[in-house]
Amino acid sequence: KHCGKATLLKLLGQVLVPAADCQVFVPPHLRILHVSRDVKIMNQSFLKNLIFDQPMEKIGGIERVRRVCEVAGFQPKVLAALEEDEDTHIQGVAQQSWVDHLSMTDYARLNLARALLMNPECLVMQMPLQAFGATEGLRLMSVLHKHVRDRGLGFPSHSQKDRRVRTAFVSISHGDLCCEADNVFEVSSTRGLVPVSFDRNILK
Repeated sequence: KHCGKATLLKLLGQVLVPAADCQVFVPPHLRILHVSRDVKIMNQSFLKNLIFDQPMEKIGGIERVRRVCEVAGFQPKVLAALEEDEDTHIQGVAQQSWVDHLSMTDYARLNLARALLMNPECLVMQMPLQAFGATEGLRLMSVLHKHVRDRGLGFPSHSQKDRRVRTAFVSISHGDLCCEADNVFEVSSTRGLVPVSFDRNILK
């Protein structure tokens, strides 16, 4: 606790400005998205809460939205809200029509789905899997790995070569999730940032 993980992620996500004697460099042409553990809900439809004001064409279409939500683990009763027409929602009632179906873990799924749909080249997430048990956490960690490997989740495979490489920096609370990571670092208040060697086969 309090060893600097959140601060490091905020520096990587350009939420904080480094001190004069510190340098954190991310190429300026890359889109960076920093996602905290806090989940904000707008009094809008489920779809609007997923893509905000982004054009549907830029997101990749409603079918990609549905695929990402399914992979994130939303139940059918929540996914059904995607079918609702935005024009039929009434202020104050629209929110409750789908939010009432959310479980506690669904709020964390919403954060994850939003991040995957935005599809940044550099994704920085603070404890995105803390709300889940070991099995579901491992599955969702593999989803993040697939986002990096496929250069974006839910897009046609034939266009992968035309998309930029993806990177994700994620802080975790369970060591067994490391088996889905390409590189693991320990953040210590005494030793700083230290690479951690691990046997992927043992963790699996």
